Amino acid sequence: MYKAGVWVKIKNRNAIGFVLEASYHGAMVFVIRNGKPAGEHRYSYHQLTLMNDELTTEELLDLARLTVDLNQKEWFMEVTERMKEKSGG
Repeated sequence: MYKAGVWVKIKNRNAIGFVLEASYHGAMVFVIRNGKPAGEHRYSYHQLTLMNDELTTEELLDLARLTVDLNQKEWFMEVTERMKEKSGG
């Protein structure tokens, strides 16, 4: 399921990103290429592959910091919940 906060691989772009918002037509993705932010781009779903929960604890911490910087409270709560699940408590 594509929803805000999930990580995706972008096919044929050698990049990953996280979904900022999703609609019927596609998703707005904050793109990271070669470890550096590459801005926001809209993709149709056939261009994306879900990365599931391949994130490490350190990557989740980085994501939590980013959600604070972006003032995304709801997303922050989702990330910290995933961190709790990963740590077993």
